[in-house]
Amino acid sequence: MTDEDRYGGYTPMRAARFYVPLLLQAFSQSLTYPLVGAIASRGIFGVDELTAFTQGQIAMFFLGAIGGGLVTTGMVFARTRAGYAAFRTLNAGMMCALIAVQIVCALGPIGHWVFATLFKLPAHLATIAQQTMLFGAVMQASFFLRNVPLVALFNARASAEANWATVVRIAATFACSSISSMSPSLSCSKTNDDMKAYRILFAAALLLAPLFAKAQAPQAGEGQRLTPQTMARMFPAGVLSPEYHADGSVTFRCQAANAKAVELDCQMFPQALPMSKDAQGVWSITVKPGKPDIYPYAFVVDGTKIADPNNMFIFPNEGFKYSLADVRGPEPSVQDIQDVPHGKVSYRYYFSKTCGIERPLTVYTPAGYDPAGNEKLPVLYLIHGMTDTYETWFKVGHVNNILDNLIAKGLAKRMIVVMPYANPYPEMMRQGLADAYDALDTDRVAKEIIDDVRPFIEANYKVKTSARDRAVAGFSLGGRQALATGLGNPKYFQWVCAMAPAIFGTEYADHFADGTYAPVSSLNKSYKLVWIGTGTSDFLIDVSRGLDAYLTENGVKHTFYTPDGGHTWMNCRDYLAHIAQLLFK
Repeated sequence: MTDEDRYGGYTPMRAARFYVPLLLQAFSQSLTYPLVGAIASRGIFGVDELTAFTQGQIAMFFLGAIGGGLVTTGMVFARTRAGYAAFRTLNAGMMCALIAVQIVCALGPIGHWVFATLFKLPAHLATIAQQTMLFGAVMQASFFLRNVPLVALFNARASAEANWATVVRIAATFACSSISSMSPSLSCSKTNDDMKAYRILFAAALLLAPLFAKAQAPQAGEGQRLTPQTMARMFPAGVLSPEYHADGSVTFRCQAANAKAVELDCQMFPQALPMSKDAQGVWSITVKPGKPDIYPYAFVVDGTKIADPNNMFIFPNEGFKYSLADVRGPEPSVQDIQDVPHGKVSYRYYFSKTCGIERPLTVYTPAGYDPAGNEKLPVLYLIHGMTDTYETWFKVGHVNNILDNLIAKGLAKRMIVVMPYANPYPEMMRQGLADAYDALDTDRVAKEIIDDVRPFIEANYKVKTSARDRAVAGFSLGGRQALATGLGNPKYFQWVCAMAPAIFGTEYADHFADGTYAPVSSLNKSYKLVWIGTGTSDFLIDVSRGLDAYLTENGVKHTFYTPDGGHTWMNCRDYLAHIAQLLFK
């Protein structure tokens, strides 16, 4: 069977598979009714007998209509073995019930009342109608039994036996028609003996009908369940990547049989590393980082950088597409999931009057927090780096794990963390609300956080609303935005943390002078914490040192944290773990 056939595409064989059985069924049905009509009209009472026969059939079909929806029901629910078995049980139950009613209505006083009183037939014709309805119980059974192969046909599971049974029915119908046309007694005589022959012939024709019901149940195979063959077709075999080893090393693998060169670009190392190709066309490399952490990485395939297609953990970013390798140590770190009460991260949307568009954000709430309860919490507004998104602090920064673990140990205050999307320009430009991306502008972000994000949070969460209960922090470009938002608005924030802030030269001095930041002389009075953290290998370390010196020279109380490491999210998680233990205390 071809893929096109498996997936339901048109092929001549697929069309025949459905069309031929249905054609045979329709052909046999079309022959049956002229036959019984011809036989009935040649009985003792002639055409009047056909009237009686028709009345009996009407009563039979009236009862049978109760089961008219069974085929559709089966098409929906009988696609599995369990559904097919349940459908057959339902069909059989309704068949037995209706046939019992039909037999009762065809016998004795009830049958006489139905046809003589209700249908107003003469007594001699009412008797024939009753007999027709009684014999019709077999026909009624055939209709219900026919539901089973019909459903099997529609669900593409009819067996060859179903087709052959229909052929047998057609042959029997032709045989009965031939007997009818050749028999002088049936074509001319009106005697009771002839009527007995008719009854026998009619009963035989009815008894042949159930032959059509031969069909097979849906097979628990192709198209019915996820067999190894189906899984292999739907999900071609990949490779295990990354594979973590007990000694702390990691093996990365990339399927690229036709590639000339593949490299591993991983933030474990300062440069990309070449990978080796095996006989199956799989490139691999085993490396060991200096310490356990979560490392972004990508494959460089003939110069094109791609995320690892076998790794579901992706770095949310507007530009590059990296995967994440979570290398664990012998003991869980603050960023790992631990056996502590867990908070939750919610995806929310709000309308930004500042930008004129609907905007997303994520919100962390600690374990046990109830928005409808009485507990009010302080809020940290946490901003991502350049080209990152509102998901990055969650999926890469593991803000939820870090806060869960620190709060559980009593090292951090319970707080809500709001992670806005600090780059509105892509959507604004798409809607014609902005002409270009102004990465270094901080006014729009600060205004949106204060005028749009803050009111949304305070309207939808139980939070404290004083400046001493609000903090703002950010990494890289987000650090630049955090300084402008926090230091520029002492009315709203008393805790300001900048992680490797993207400020250049001595522009921090200009910002204090031009009003972007509050006057440097007012910082000690207005802020409970001014915190700067930048790794010693970060390309922004010199500017951060300059800001530290400037604040020191002006007598501003602040914290300057300089761990090892560069401009990475490994450092970001470390920064967050440090500031979380300082905020709101």
